[in-house]
Amino acid sequence: MRFLAEKGIRAQIGHTLATYEQGLQALESGACGFTHLFNAMTPLNHRAPGIVGTALAHADYCELIPDLVHVHPGALLAALRAIPKAYCVSDSTAGAGMLMANIVSAGSALPRLSAAHDWPTAPSLAAP
Repeated sequence: MRFLAEKGIRAQIGHTLATYEQGLQALESGACGFTHLFNAMTPLNHRAPGIVGTALAHADYCELIPDLVHVHPGALLAALRAIPKAYCVSDSTAGAGMLMANIVSAGSALPRLSAAHDWPTAPSLAAP
């Protein structure tokens, strides 16, 4: 991380089994935030807070996939309250933006969705 930071490259932490302490070390070495927070990461636990605990306690930046499939609404709210610069991103595939095409990803056909219809609706995430 330090090498990248010294070269002006902004690296983030993501998809890792790192511990809370390893996450702190990465942040101290120049990591600037967390990618796909909660996904494929060591979870928050009261005795071993994991990389998610590092993010919630120390991060200035994170990216979340707010589709309510990748991350539970309660986890989204926790991150949005704890991390001042939380951004919503997608979990796109190679076929992103190709709504009218027959898309195959990793050997499997993906369903077609229209731009105006068929998207799941999410309950409001507004804090009470």
